[in-house]
Amino acid sequence: MRNDKNQEQQADTQGDYAFSQSAYSGDAYANFLLGFVSTYQQLNQQSIFHWLNNTYSFYAQDNWHARPRLTLNLGVRFDGLPHVYEKDDRTSNFVPADFNAANAQSPDPITGSLNPAGPGFSQPPGSPVPFYLNGVKLAGVSGFPRGLVENHYGTWQPRVGFVYNVDQSNKTVVRGGYGLFFDFQLPTS
Repeated sequence: MRNDKNQEQQADTQGDYAFSQSAYSGDAYANFLLGFVSTYQQLNQQSIFHWLNNTYSFYAQDNWHARPRLTLNLGVRFDGLPHVYEKDDRTSNFVPADFNAANAQSPDPITGSLNPAGPGFSQPPGSPVPFYLNGVKLAGVSGFPRGLVENHYGTWQPRVGFVYNVDQSNKTVVRGGYGLFFDFQLPTS
């Protein structure tokens, strides 16, 4: 089974107005009511991420007549359930074990921004600007999984069933079965 999902991944494209307290009337709510806008911003382009997933499955079953009135249904199913990934590896994940306290930065108290020339910043492949990546792993880079977590493929699922004909008239039949089922797994480590 192949799943493709194209999803917009940013702020709204209709634009955002802001009304500050210091502009015009001195009160942000009054500025809103009067239509005195402090700032307006709008995206030039909406970024679209392309999420992909390929699930591989197979199933085999056979019936075995163990006795004249007892039939066993024996089967096995396998579902390879890899995690969804972004086609161009434009995702990342914070890994607490990789965070280095020596590279931690505090935001500037006035601007709230970090110093891009300071510790913890690096420039990902293909990026025009550096990012603060202290403890952040990039999808598909240096062996980190494209789906951001390890895939596990131990998803063999037995199927066992039976049909027992209580009397030989075929009017009373008892049926039962058991199966083990998997869905997408959480990482174990």
